[in-house]
Amino acid sequence: MTFLQPQMLWFAGLLVPLAAVYFLKVRPIRRTTTTLFLWDEVFQEKRASALLRRLRDLLSLLLLATVLLAVVFAMARPTFVAKQDNRDLVVLIDNSASMSATEGGKSRLDLAKKTARDIFDAMSINRRAVLATVAGRLTTAVNLTTNQRTLIEGLEQIEATSEPFRQEVLGALRTSEELSDNCRVILVSDGSFEGAADLEGIELLKVGGSCQNVGIVGFDLLQSPGQTDSLELYFQLVSSFDQPKKLDVLVCREDANQVVKICPVEVQPGENPPEFFSIESGRQGKWLLVLDIDDALEADNTAYAVVPSPRPIRVTVQADREGFFFRQCVKALGQQDALMTLTDNNPELLISCGLPVDEQASKNHVIFRPTGSSPFWTSLGPPVEPSPVEVLIPDHPAVRFCDLEAIPFASSVQIVPPAGAVVIAQTIDGVPLLYKASHDGRTAYVWNMDAEESEFFLSAYFPVSMYSMARDLTGRGADHITSVLPGGSTSMPEARGQKVSLTGPDGQVTNYASDAIGPLTQPGFYQAEAGEESKNFACSLLSPAESLLDSSAATETIGPLAKGLPPSYLLVVVALGIIAAESILYHRRRVG
Repeated sequence: MTFLQPQMLWFAGLLVPLAAVYFLKVRPIRRTTTTLFLWDEVFQEKRASALLRRLRDLLSLLLLATVLLAVVFAMARPTFVAKQDNRDLVVLIDNSASMSATEGGKSRLDLAKKTARDIFDAMSINRRAVLATVAGRLTTAVNLTTNQRTLIEGLEQIEATSEPFRQEVLGALRTSEELSDNCRVILVSDGSFEGAADLEGIELLKVGGSCQNVGIVGFDLLQSPGQTDSLELYFQLVSSFDQPKKLDVLVCREDANQVVKICPVEVQPGENPPEFFSIESGRQGKWLLVLDIDDALEADNTAYAVVPSPRPIRVTVQADREGFFFRQCVKALGQQDALMTLTDNNPELLISCGLPVDEQASKNHVIFRPTGSSPFWTSLGPPVEPSPVEVLIPDHPAVRFCDLEAIPFASSVQIVPPAGAVVIAQTIDGVPLLYKASHDGRTAYVWNMDAEESEFFLSAYFPVSMYSMARDLTGRGADHITSVLPGGSTSMPEARGQKVSLTGPDGQVTNYASDAIGPLTQPGFYQAEAGEESKNFACSLLSPAESLLDSSAATETIGPLAKGLPPSYLLVVVALGIIAAESILYHRRRVG
């Protein structure tokens, strides 16, 4: 045991005056009396009880001396921590999804909050602390303070989230030398996250033990190729049970009460291989995957996914002679999976060839055989000699699946792109053959060639490149994500430049100033609306680290740290108890 304020031990010298009070004899006052025989009897009784009285006085002295020493030791602030680190504390509470796992009727978060309270209870009156939570992001719950009551009240307000733990959010805390010099950063966690063994600069205080759990870590639904009434189902499970576990996986539509398919599986310990099933008469909409099991973590027993309805890209064509081929391409892409459709009513994309560009017809353009003046090029010159194609950006979204070097690019001309244009392919002499340019909110792909003379219509790359460019220009270049992790964000390209209203699983509405949406904090279905556009999103906890609840890779690194009520509190309680006992003893003596 050591003392944080050993100078207070000098107050133990008060034992001397305390003892003097008890041993100091008071000279009796002499009085004259006419009835001495009556006093003789009183003196005789006092002599008989003198020994007992002296013992009582000595016991009272010992009790009060003990009270004095207890108070002095309490003032000296004893501690059982051999080497006390008095830096300020930054206490991080892990409130990620795995902290909702129950052990013995209590969640891991409850255990973490109790541990943090013990730390705050042991704080000295001059020590400061910050309380924060960490899961998908770092959130401050209580700013730097010495008030233990404020810290404990902030601790009680912390609730578990459905977000997986993202170790990268601790990066700023780990690399801050100023923070490490002035503060101790303590993470109270179950250690069930990737990178738990690499927390340099952060002390890990582990809570919780092993739990038995089965969780969904992968879930996806795709429309069967060439079929509109069948879906392909994929899911993957993990298990922390010691033995194989048989259970049913329920595939539901819209909600858990509409079971479409039951998939019996046997889950092995650890990570299991993916499972694949077909769902006949499946269609677009909301889908759920539910595990019929009672285990430690409920949040990973249900996963959500959205299969979007086909929304073809609206296309119009303006061409002098090749219009037939472009229209046939759009119709073919529309017949298979409703990818594109021809329309003159508010088109999303204009394909033009050999005609002056009508900029007002659409925000997005694909231009072949550029003619006349346009903001999408600075100048047009004479034809250039055929030349080998040099591809500058082979993984560009517009040509990722095309072999541009196999396309002859016939009848190319000298062309100068506008400033800021992205040249995708050019001749070996540096003449642009394909580039992407923007002007005044409008974007265009410019093909410097005659598509008919190049026999581009006969190439398999023709429909592929047309659809790739259309998706990129209309904001549908990224594949649809059936489910987003809690804490993640998504977007609604259809609402680009508009305000978006998002309704969550709990009915709460959040408004966004643009098509960027998030973060989505709760698992379930979300509905985004912008004007006449509406789109559904799904959010699911699909995290192996959270579902396995395995903290074996994490090693507790906490240094010497006082926890629980300080010994000084106990000493004060003892002193009060002794004072009460001495008072009772004194009262009985006086009554006697």
